[in-house]
Amino acid sequence: MIDALQKMRGERTIIMVSHRPSHIRLADRVLQLENGMLVHDGTPEQIYARIGEKTL
Repeated sequence: MIDALQKMRGERTIIMVSHRPSHIRLADRVLQLENGMLVHDGTPEQIYARIGEKTL
């Protein structure tokens, strides 16, 4: 599935839900929600620098 998503990258908007850091690192932008509220928004690198990989 990830290979298919990688091939479509740039062609369309893809919204993916994941808890796996390896999948999150592939994203251009990450939105983290807690209790229905947006708590973090940025690139994977920005998010991991702010909160760390284990807490995402």
